Amino acid sequence: MVSFDIGEENAIQVSRTFFEDDAKQQFRFSRPIDFTRINNSDRGRDLQGIRLHLQSSAQALEVAFHTTNDDSAGREGTQAASSHRFFLDGPLKNELSPEGVWELLLPLSRLGKKDITGFSIQDLSPSLQGKSADKGRTQLLAMDIHSYREGFTVDRDMVRLSEGVKVETLGERGFSISCYSPEFREDEAELVRLGLEVQDFPESGGMWWEIEPDQGFKSGPFSWRVSPADPVLYLKRSAPESGERLRFAMNGSMGRLLPRTFEFTGEPSAPITDVETILSYPHREWTKPDFQVYSWSHNPSVLIFDTADYAVQARLFKRIAFYVEKTGYRGELMQNHQFAHLHGWNAHDYRDEDLARFFTAAAQREAEGERILNEEERELLHILLEHEVLQGGDGEYQPGGGCLISISRQTSPYLRKRFMQHELLHALFFEIPAYEQEVQKIWDDLENEFKLFWKAFFSWYLYDVDDSYLVTNEFQAYLMQQKTEEAPAYLAAKARQAAASARTDREADRLLRRIADNRSGELLRQARQVEAVLHDVTGFDAGDVETRHHY
Repeated sequence: MVSFDIGEENAIQVSRTFFEDDAKQQFRFSRPIDFTRINNSDRGRDLQGIRLHLQSSAQALEVAFHTTNDDSAGREGTQAASSHRFFLDGPLKNELSPEGVWELLLPLSRLGKKDITGFSIQDLSPSLQGKSADKGRTQLLAMDIHSYREGFTVDRDMVRLSEGVKVETLGERGFSISCYSPEFREDEAELVRLGLEVQDFPESGGMWWEIEPDQGFKSGPFSWRVSPADPVLYLKRSAPESGERLRFAMNGSMGRLLPRTFEFTGEPSAPITDVETILSYPHREWTKPDFQVYSWSHNPSVLIFDTADYAVQARLFKRIAFYVEKTGYRGELMQNHQFAHLHGWNAHDYRDEDLARFFTAAAQREAEGERILNEEERELLHILLEHEVLQGGDGEYQPGGGCLISISRQTSPYLRKRFMQHELLHALFFEIPAYEQEVQKIWDDLENEFKLFWKAFFSWYLYDVDDSYLVTNEFQAYLMQQKTEEAPAYLAAKARQAAASARTDREADRLLRRIADNRSGELLRQARQVEAVLHDVTGFDAGDVETRHHY
């Protein structure tokens, strides 16, 4: 016998009254329960559900609630009120929950009638397997009222399933998950977050998995490159209807993945969006006229700012550009009139730690009575805190993880795409330590002449070449922003342009021309080296970061 805690009332006793057969057990409450009243009570904004904690070797269970009625002869009988099914097939269940511990959730809103007098738990495995069930395979450990969320979670060898969730093995490596469409509140968005456990990750080549959103999702089939460090995938649902069935499948050619979480989550104020959508999204649909913020679908901790024009972009990021990257100004927090006549960038990228240094320095100056930040920069700080790129407050900010990049609608469509490629390559460098480390190895192995070439090249752009991290980051971005075969011609043309300018000295001019005229083959070799690393570590290809199926 277990107790059933429903909050406002004394605990209700739950007793197992009889076995109907080997696979089915029936339970009776010590008094009827009106679940409709509990569901409508003031328990916060969360949906409420019944949580059953049990131990079972079953693959599929059906929980059925009933009411008790008297017939015309005064004999007591039961009448079904609602039934709810849960399914996790054998191979996955044995691996995810070796002890057979289940936690089942079902919503009070689907229980049907008011006066529920009991319920039954039936093992459906025999009907699935075509054989008889073992006696006593399911044991009820506890039950209570709990906040309800549609989905699936594995936590410390315990499997949590909401009603209607079905998790199945597909072949040797794959699996599928399906469930009901949840009962969303109006302020919730329709995103699915899938967390995975990586097993047997190959030493080289990585893991590519095919995702097939079969029902209820916006995207069609695509390929996804699994990251062993953070194997999380976001799927965007189509316009939902409560009770709609959602399903998707995953299959891989290498390694193995196990599902750990499948949950519905609200979308942040920066919608999680793919690059193609950002580049073409109508300006009239922006949430505000000056700029729109997105989270990159490949990595939502990367914020992408699209600005209406260069003036808006400058008000947001120009001061940061000089503080973080510009030669002769790095680390200097300037007033507007000090850099008004200077050019910033037409696209931007900044990691969390540099943003934390900038805003902390600005807060310290303002605490001394000097006004530094403009309104756009203050709004930027609010966005970074909201999305946890920065943490802290009261003038002290710490990096929280993630980064930002920016492009502008004032840029021509061709260059918008090129700039997006370039800035997202910086985001990959910021966010994936393995990629940064491999690029650094390539840089370290360069001939000294080429290190001098690249530094002269970046000096022309007014980057601070004393910042080794900045130089290595720009090195990979300029090589990878276009297709590998196009890199030598592009870089040679830019090098000749730099040599003809007044920004470089004579020795740098001669070096830039010599490499451009005589050693383009070595530039191609460097591009191929970096692309091999880019592909192996991140799954992207040179000049093709926006491709949707490279996840």
